[in-house]
Amino acid sequence: MELVDQVVGQQRVQELAVAIGEDVLAGLLSLAKTSPLVQPLIMPVYVGIAESARPLALAHAAKKRDDPIAQGLVGEMDTHLAAAQVALREMVALGSD
Repeated sequence: MELVDQVVGQQRVQELAVAIGEDVLAGLLSLAKTSPLVQPLIMPVYVGIAESARPLALAHAAKKRDDPIAQGLVGEMDTHLAAAQVALREMVALGSD
């Protein structure tokens, strides 16, 4: 599950790996590391995965609603997701100038 952890901000979402497959995630990660030219193609995929994984992570975290560590992780996850969404929006804006 290491690849999934990297993509969705350290949140363990096994359903995501099953849904899209570890091989797909491994390919995306290696491609993104080797060629900065493909970042505009890969970044929307990362953001989409994170957006799709968020409800799953929130459902899992709801079971630990009173745990301050879980609350912190959810806040951190939302902050990272918001930052990725802003970065993607800015990248698209720069590309369309």
